[in-house]
Amino acid sequence: QQLPTCGFTPTGWKLRGGYKIWYNRNMSITRYFENKKIYHIYNRGVAKQNIFRDINDYQRLLDNFGYYLDGITKKKISEVPKKSLRKILKTKPKKPLVDNISFCLMPNHFHLMAKQLQEGGIPQFIRDALNSYSRYFNTKYERVGPIFQGRFKAVEVKDDDQLIHLSRYIHLNPFTAGIADAPENYIWSSFKLFIENQKTRISNPKLILEIIGSPKKYREFVQNYAEYTKHLLEIDNLLLE
Repeated sequence: QQLPTCGFTPTGWKLRGGYKIWYNRNMSITRYFENKKIYHIYNRGVAKQNIFRDINDYQRLLDNFGYYLDGITKKKISEVPKKSLRKILKTKPKKPLVDNISFCLMPNHFHLMAKQLQEGGIPQFIRDALNSYSRYFNTKYERVGPIFQGRFKAVEVKDDDQLIHLSRYIHLNPFTAGIADAPENYIWSSFKLFIENQKTRISNPKLILEIIGSPKKYREFVQNYAEYTKHLLEIDNLLLE
């Protein structure tokens, strides 16, 4: 089966078909990762419980994604002074395990799109980032046991169509869920970094913006589809079971 086609218009890309339903039916979860390939990585809280309780929790997971990106990282993030950590997160990693493309943190789950750069990079990166976050969360809230619902899930992104539609889906998550009145007003996603064309350790919009044409066209590509998403079957209810 082929991905529903999309066409380019002056107002952006338009979807001709049920991408969310197609994605759920046709994409299989993988446990094998190849260098230079892009993957959609996601997981939710155990028993669908929230994995973030305040803004510091959101920031901690984003910091983890930035810190554990570097394959030469030795210390646990909890052992790094805050001032030093802020400097590290602003520098270019010496040996990046992955290239983080886009992300969105929701109250009870997260989405991340990343390209593997080193052999075993994605499993190591996600394991370190999530294990560190679990230790932080359990210590802070005096709890024990797993936070996430089993092992993280990952789906290979096989072509440009899938890449851009998945990126849009990720950035529309907060709007579709009704927790943000516009994608750009949600601070825990990479959408604002995309429309401002900012590359950081946790987001690199270059590939997607090259396909779409410009930050302005990407903004239109996402916003023109925003209202329609509220009338589609929610992918989270299917994908994150």
